[in-house]
Amino acid sequence: MQYVEQEQCYLTQWYPGQIIVKWIFFWVRAETIFGQLYPGSHCAPSLLPIAGTNGTTIQYVEQEQCYLTQWYPGQSGVEAILVIIAVLCVPVMLFGKPIYFIMEQRKKKKAMGSNISVRANVVADDSEIIINGNHKVNEAEAAGAHGHDEAFGDVMVHQAIHTIEYVLGCVSHTASYLRLWALSLAHAQLSEVLWHMVLSNAFGLSGIAGYIAIYVIFFFFGVLTFSILVLMEGLSAFLHALRLHWVEFQSKFYQGLGYAFVPYSFKTALLAAEAGN
Repeated sequence: MQYVEQEQCYLTQWYPGQIIVKWIFFWVRAETIFGQLYPGSHCAPSLLPIAGTNGTTIQYVEQEQCYLTQWYPGQSGVEAILVIIAVLCVPVMLFGKPIYFIMEQRKKKKAMGSNISVRANVVADDSEIIINGNHKVNEAEAAGAHGHDEAFGDVMVHQAIHTIEYVLGCVSHTASYLRLWALSLAHAQLSEVLWHMVLSNAFGLSGIAGYIAIYVIFFFFGVLTFSILVLMEGLSAFLHALRLHWVEFQSKFYQGLGYAFVPYSFKTALLAAEAGN
């Protein structure tokens, strides 16, 4: 409800924030899915420029014997434009609301100045009262200007904190997704290590000793597989997924400032509008 009453929050916070998030996470998700189209790992783009530019690859290197280096013509140019737009949204989030605050304060000052009309009779007895009244008005204007400066400073500091937290959160969340992807690769590597270093040694023996070795070594192989791959890696992947879905996903739209949930009602909205008028 607070954003319904403040339309500038859409223009200065919500839209730029959504653009940054979509440009970052959309391309990471797309390259994860469509990366399977590449004929091999030698044709797929390197993960380092993808992580460095938050999911976009600015430069593509033509590889030999690769029929697919880009998904469509001009992909590098489009992704460069998307990165530039996402970067330009950061100053919009940082300075948009303070600039809007200054403009609103100036409009209020002009409206107050146009509505004030002073009528005074130049009389000796009344001149002192007028002077004292003007002195009090000047003091009030100075106090109002000082309060305006403090209010603008509060808005600027709050917006700077919000912008820094949001941008750094997006970068951190991208790293979390990459970390979760790295865990899936670690599962395959650990299974290969356990196979070559533990279980494959039993197949090198022959005779009765080989049969006994297979049973004994398979016991250790099963224990290590269950404890490392199932318990440790499974718990780690579960905690990463829980943090991504609960903490980082909800941080994009849920702030938890203590506002009670009120279901939307046209009747309540109309009554509030009538009371305001």
